[in-house]
Amino acid sequence: MKTIKLFFIAGTLLFIHNEVFAQAKRPKLMVMPEYDWCIEQGYYKDYDNQGETIKVPDYDKAFETNPELRNAIATIQSIMAERGFPLVDMRRSGRSGSGRNARRAARNRTASENPIDVLLREAKPDISLDLSWTVYKNGPIKNIAFILNGVDAYSDKAIAPVEGNEVKSSDADINSLVRASVINQMDAFCSKLDEYFQTILENGREISFSIEIEEGALADNFDTRFNGKPLSRIIRDWVAGNTVNRNFSVASSSEDFIDFDQVRINVYDNDGLNALDAMTWSEGLVDMLENNYKLKTKTDEIGLGKVEIMIIK
Repeated sequence: MKTIKLFFIAGTLLFIHNEVFAQAKRPKLMVMPEYDWCIEQGYYKDYDNQGETIKVPDYDKAFETNPELRNAIATIQSIMAERGFPLVDMRRSGRSGSGRNARRAARNRTASENPIDVLLREAKPDISLDLSWTVYKNGPIKNIAFILNGVDAYSDKAIAPVEGNEVKSSDADINSLVRASVINQMDAFCSKLDEYFQTILENGREISFSIEIEEGALADNFDTRFNGKPLSRIIRDWVAGNTVNRNFSVASSSEDFIDFDQVRINVYDNDGLNALDAMTWSEGLVDMLENNYKLKTKTDEIGLGKVEIMIIK
C-alpha cells in the first residue's frame, strides 16, 4: 500500500512539474531578414526621417522577388516551432501594419517612426530573429554561410547570435541548407533566448521615453510647482514608483525636456495576459498628469520600446 501511495505522489509531482513547465512564459519570436542583408541585396526604399533621407528595408519587395528568402524564413520558423516557441508571422503583421500606419498619418501623428518601428509595433514580438546569409561560388559548388541574430524588439539590444556552419552544395534547396547550417547549434541558441527572457521577466523589460514641454505651455517649464513640488520631481517620483525595482536612468534633461532610458517595466499587465509596451505603460503617466494636474498632453509611439510625450498648451 505504501508503495502504491509513493508512486501516486511521485506521479502527481511529475504531472505538476510538467504542467508548470508547459505553462512557463516563453518569448514570442518573429523571423525577419536582417537590415544590412536587405540593403546589400537592393531590397530597400528611401525614407524621409525628419528631413534626412535614409534607407530602410523594403520587405514587400524582398518577399515578392526572392523565393529563397521566403523558404529560409519558413525553415527557421519551423525549427523554432519544433522547440515550442510562439511565433508571429512577419508578412501578415506587415500588411496590417501598413493600413494602421496610413490611418495614423491621417491623424497627423508626428513621431519619426520608420517602417521597421511600424512593423514591430504591429507584430509585438519579444525577440526578432534577424536572418542573413552569404553565398560563395566555387565553380558548380556553392558555399553558403548563415547568421541568425536574436534582438530584443523593445530595446534593440543584441541577445544571442548563431553563425551557421558553412555548407557546400551544388543542388540542395535553401530549406535543406538552412537546416543543415544551423540545426546543431539551435539548442544552445534557444537556451540563450529563454535565459534572456527569464531575466526580463524577473528584472523588467527595457524601454525609453522622453517628455517635453511645448513652448508657452507652462511658465516655469519643469520647475513649475504643484503643491510645492516641481513637475520634474513629480514625474521622476511616478517613474520610480512604476518601474521594476525603481530601475531607470535620466539620459539627458533641460528646462523643457527630460529623456529617460533603461526604464524597466513589467512584461505583462496585472492579469499576466497582455504584454506591456512603452505606449501602454506610459498611459499611466499621462493619466496622472492630466487627472491630477490638469495638464494637456500628446503622445507618439515609436515602435514597441519608445514614446514621446508632449505637454501642450
